Amino acid sequence: FFFIDLLTQSNNRTNATTMRVLGPLLVASSATFTLGQYHERNAARLMYNEFTLEAREERIAQAALFEENDEAFGNLMEAENAKIFEEYRERGSKYGPDGVTVIEENKLKATSTQPTDPRVPPGFADPFWKKIHEAENMEPDVSEHILDGLNGTASEDWASGFILLKSKGQIQQWPLERRDDFDYLYENSPNKIIRRVCESCLPSHKEIFYKRITALPDNFLNLIENQWVSTNNVIGVDFNLYSSYEDAVAGNDAWPDYCTYGQQDVGFPGECGPTGQTPDQWNFFTDSLGEPAYTGQPDVAFFVEDFQAEAFDYYLSDVDKQIDDELANDPALAYKRGVCAYNPFRDRRRICFKACRATSSPEAHKLCLNMKEESLRFKMYAWGSNQEQQEGTEAGLLMKTTHALGDDPSVGRGTY
Repeated sequence: FFFIDLLTQSNNRTNATTMRVLGPLLVASSATFTLGQYHERNAARLMYNEFTLEAREERIAQAALFEENDEAFGNLMEAENAKIFEEYRERGSKYGPDGVTVIEENKLKATSTQPTDPRVPPGFADPFWKKIHEAENMEPDVSEHILDGLNGTASEDWASGFILLKSKGQIQQWPLERRDDFDYLYENSPNKIIRRVCESCLPSHKEIFYKRITALPDNFLNLIENQWVSTNNVIGVDFNLYSSYEDAVAGNDAWPDYCTYGQQDVGFPGECGPTGQTPDQWNFFTDSLGEPAYTGQPDVAFFVEDFQAEAFDYYLSDVDKQIDDELANDPALAYKRGVCAYNPFRDRRRICFKACRATSSPEAHKLCLNMKEESLRFKMYAWGSNQEQQEGTEAGLLMKTTHALGDDPSVGRGTY
């Protein structure tokens, strides 16, 4: 190309010496490339460069516009988020709109001065709400119209037929205990039957009925509560044991003599059993110093017949017996019957099922709802305990692995 430019700039002067030098080169180059083709390609190259430059300038301008728009949009979003956050702060919410960010100013407010915002949806900032109220069905499923209709309706009052004397463990109801009135209550009871309920026992010992044949020995309550002895207390001679109240009243199917007596700090029924000696079903309430005892079965209660109860209050329907049997042998099946099954108090549980079966009257329906609500609290407690055990927080009170600070085996306290 350089040689061609020299040639074109010579203004057609004929220089023999130059031609002799450049001639062979021109001949060789003309075989593949002409002068016209050179100008065409050069023009195309210039044109491409112009287009490329224009595109580059366009991209630079577009990027600058995007950057300007992004900044403006970001400012708008930031202003909008700040506005929403300020609304949450002003109305007293403990958390920001994301449900996670804590509004420190509101967090420090006293509960009494921080009303719940009605606009906050149920379960807001509470990861357990959905689990408790939806997955576990932790609230009674009842129409608001029914609740309105029952408003002001008195709840029906059903009796169990028995009066609580003494209780311990998860079925303890000390405000209802009438141990000090035992002599009066026993003397007026229709059949002189003592009932023991043990929710932590084997199915054969969950409910036992003790019926006296002879007069009560001295210090009888200590005998059944703490020290099971044979003095004036021999099976088949002074008393008999039965698995149901009906059998106890009729005197049918009394337990055979498989009893043992006299073991230190062992209360009722020793090792008595319906089919043979049965260890570790006894109770022990207080030691010799009157201090609470922590041996024996943990969930136990003693009752005496209520002489003011109606005759039908003492007896169970076939459905009640079936539910008791399911709870003893297949709790999962019993729980499918409804929330009543979660009530640990046997008599309250039976009343719950009875009331919810007999909902033909508003009073029974009201009692059913009240008992369901009571049972629901026990269901929630049981669920919470199971969750704690599954996460291992009861073993050494170690910090949960789901804790915000992570798992730290060296921490001995602070499970939450």
